[in-house]
Amino acid sequence: MAAFGKLAETKRRERAQAVAQAYAEATKDCISLAEAEAQVHTAIDIAYVEPEQPKDYAWRAAGGQVVQKRGLTSATHTRTMLERWQLALGMEAAVGGPNEAISSDNSLSACWGMDGQSGQLTVKLATAIRVDAITLEHASAQISPDRSSAPKTFHLLGLVDESAQPVPLLQGEYDLSASPQQLFRVPVGPYSQTAFSMVTLKVLDNYGKPEYTCIYRLQLHGRELQ
Repeated sequence: MAAFGKLAETKRRERAQAVAQAYAEATKDCISLAEAEAQVHTAIDIAYVEPEQPKDYAWRAAGGQVVQKRGLTSATHTRTMLERWQLALGMEAAVGGPNEAISSDNSLSACWGMDGQSGQLTVKLATAIRVDAITLEHASAQISPDRSSAPKTFHLLGLVDESAQPVPLLQGEYDLSASPQQLFRVPVGPYSQTAFSMVTLKVLDNYGKPEYTCIYRLQLHGRELQ
């Protein structure tokens, strides 16, 4: 779990430095950058109003793992000869394997190309948690004009362990007109106090691309139960 703390601290420092830089620029005749940064760090320590990003228990760097056996994760798209030519000509984007969906790289084509318009991704979490929310991410319109490979309607299922039957936690729809990163909260229900060690994202359809569906990142948020 140390990776989460290091990431949060790094982001905290970056934000403080950015705020300090802006503050110093605005008041450069009156205060130095070092003085501004010290004041900003003190203010953040006293009352940090911007919440940290929630922990991602699916994150590969923190111990999340894609589960591929027993068909728990769908196949990765295999390119046809035509698609290879289109890729070489820059007419088609490259796609990767399922580990891309639980990695932090969200640059263009750093996604899992799930075969077809529907399928599923199963992840063993870094530790068992009560699942409170997920974040689903696709490329922004600024870097990817064709976003028809984005997932659309989906279900989230929880598994207590590998041998357990999956139970429904959430139904949602990724909105192509909204932010690339979209948070979906799990409603209160019969499994609100159940710790799940695995989850399955079941994609029912996408926005029109028949060959494959691109999942840039799936994040799982929640709390470890005592």
